[in-house]
Amino acid sequence: MNFLKRATTSIKRRPGKSLILLLLVLILGTVISGAIAVEGAIGRTDENLRRGMRPIVSFDLDEAALMREMEASGEERFDLMTIEMVRALGTLPYVEYYDYSLFSEFSTSELEEYGEGGSYMVINGEHIRHAWIEVRGTSHPEPLDMREGLIQLAEGTTFTDANLTQENDVFPVMISTALAEANNLNIGSTFSIDRIIYSPIMDGDWDRERTEDEIFAQMTYEFEVVGLIEPVIPENLDASDPDEEWEIRHRMREFNNRLYLPNIAAEVIQRFEIDTNMAIETIYWDAPKHPFGEEPQLFQAVMMLYDVDDLETFRQAADAIIPDMWYVADLTGTFSEITTSMRSLQDIADWILIVSIGATLLILSLLITLFLKDRRHEMGVYLALGEKKIKIVIQLVTEVVLTAVIAIALALFTGHFISTNISRTMLRNELLASADHYDWGGGWGGTGINALTAMGLDNATLTVDEMMTAFDVSLEPTTIGLFFAIGLGAVILSTVVPVLYIVTLKPKKVLL
Repeated sequence: MNFLKRATTSIKRRPGKSLILLLLVLILGTVISGAIAVEGAIGRTDENLRRGMRPIVSFDLDEAALMREMEASGEERFDLMTIEMVRALGTLPYVEYYDYSLFSEFSTSELEEYGEGGSYMVINGEHIRHAWIEVRGTSHPEPLDMREGLIQLAEGTTFTDANLTQENDVFPVMISTALAEANNLNIGSTFSIDRIIYSPIMDGDWDRERTEDEIFAQMTYEFEVVGLIEPVIPENLDASDPDEEWEIRHRMREFNNRLYLPNIAAEVIQRFEIDTNMAIETIYWDAPKHPFGEEPQLFQAVMMLYDVDDLETFRQAADAIIPDMWYVADLTGTFSEITTSMRSLQDIADWILIVSIGATLLILSLLITLFLKDRRHEMGVYLALGEKKIKIVIQLVTEVVLTAVIAIALALFTGHFISTNISRTMLRNELLASADHYDWGGGWGGTGINALTAMGLDNATLTVDEMMTAFDVSLEPTTIGLFFAIGLGAVILSTVVPVLYIVTLKPKKVLL
């Protein structure tokens, strides 16, 4: 009888011990299968989320690095991103298109603001409402907001190439239909804004009347309406939900009180604001004229890459161009909650996998060794008849593996079923616990993920249900192959100690 037939016969003649081995491998294999299923699910979920993420990036300050620098030097000083850097980044082969927008904001009494808001100043004994207006520049005929579907052209035209490159005394501008109606403006209408900046109030009486003598600087801007736009409300926002209704009102107020104009015009407005404020700080607070450099420019730069897989390569190339303390920010922050939760789940799965493999090696080694002690006489007979030790070892391994394969096949499905339900429940509970967290951001130059979120370029924050839909715990060939490799590998390694026991057997001593 060859060793293979002896192995199958041994299994049939010892059903009790074979059943014990099968149940033990089934239990341990179920734990290993569950841990591997969760590991695979986390990897696939991360890939699903990234594949669904738009490859859009901006740039942000590393606040942690800035704080460390401040603690070391006692100064808050850093280099700003420049437009030249943005243009250099735009030439990288991974960039499909890019845009940068110089921005500014100011209050004016010449325009009626959309919605409730604004501020009041006492001038010549009269409370005058001032509208808060945001200025957004563009380096393309279509502003980035229009290209990304946040606004749409309702009437008129976008900017021409001449608008983008030629300086004019009258700035071409695109405004919302709501702002136009509130101020009786139409396509071709012109209007002016007097930007008045008063000297700072030093006596603390913020409500007192301001006079012409307190005007620190003044500038008049002329605008011509070339296009009317309408804000686009994302379809996933539900006006019946109080939180989402607030977000809708916030978006309407933000986009309706925004002036879109070429960057060449936005720079004129921004330069006046920056120079005046720096001059005020120099005179009244003895601050340096330009603490962030000689020619600071405030802008938001956004770049669309060809493929989400280019993100890491682009980041490495960009690090050689952008200043220290700046980094490339993408939209992974839109699913940061599930990423954090999955990281916790992965830590648990890692420990379970390590402990279960260790337990499998230890328990099976002891169990097989005990089983073999009861078969010392059988092994001695084989050796006395001239059977090679290697064939006895192969017989033993075959007995264990044949039983283990059945157990591992069953464990694959039981472990997957149990882990799917447990991991989904754990992940959902953790996501629900963090669902109320929301990150509002802001900053200089380009404000990274916070800027993308504020501009509405994050495809909206994922809901818990959307995140759970991306959590893929399905069995794939890779997962199945990995489980069988680990399971059978652990079982085979568990026979190492018993093999040493067989090798040391002396037939004469066993049979006497």
